[in-house]
Amino acid sequence: RVVCGTHVKSARFGAAGGTWSVCVSDRNAGGEQTWTFDALVLSDKLLVLPNAYAVLDRADWGDELSRLPPDLGSAGAVVLLAAFAPGSLVPGGKDVRRFSPSEHPIIERIVHDSAKPRRNVGDGRTGHDLWVVHSTAEYAGRHLVGERLDDAEAVRREMTGAFLEALGVGSGGEGAPDGGEAGTGACAGAELVHTSVMAWDHARPEEDMRLEVSHLLDTGRRVGACGDYFGRGIAEGVEAAALSGLSLAESLAPLLLTDK
Repeated sequence: RVVCGTHVKSARFGAAGGTWSVCVSDRNAGGEQTWTFDALVLSDKLLVLPNAYAVLDRADWGDELSRLPPDLGSAGAVVLLAAFAPGSLVPGGKDVRRFSPSEHPIIERIVHDSAKPRRNVGDGRTGHDLWVVHSTAEYAGRHLVGERLDDAEAVRREMTGAFLEALGVGSGGEGAPDGGEAGTGACAGAELVHTSVMAWDHARPEEDMRLEVSHLLDTGRRVGACGDYFGRGIAEGVEAAALSGLSLAESLAPLLLTDK
């Protein structure tokens, strides 16, 4: 069963039937429904730990999920999305560039999305050249107010200027787009046609709080947890989340494929 366009409100395990009852709200039509599943996968720590998004009560954690630190913390980030026009002369290089705090006061990493495998950009003339920029946690801490930015337009301009300067196609705020909701402009042969920013309040788990194991799985109740807060010392970020999810899937599959 595939359920789309819904928001999970809660999950409860029924010991008698050995299944999970998941309560969801319909984002479009409204109202709530309850669906029954044989297994439950929690792919984000916020689904478990005490917060507004939690779907699992502490009483339903069980011994295995209780291995999660209840005070598992995370740091925020401001994310800049940028697009250059087809044919723009943007310096190439690595698909991911990381900066230490001493190397840049605002930017933590720059991801060249269009340089990833099978993105079909080639020399940049077959489509827009897409980039994603993550701020440092310190910069995010100065501008995040809950789940929002204190001044999104000012943050967009500052991060755009820093991004262009880091690429070597602009300098400071002078090379940044000069107005408009999308934020368009041109600099040094690289035509920037879109910039926008978003607040990411739980972007990265605190490294020293991450678990060294790849996932957690309660085989008796068929409930597992995976995400970027697993695999400490092996991977981080999206890679850690992907490897954790794959590991959980490999452990969970035999439980679901076995005839009842």
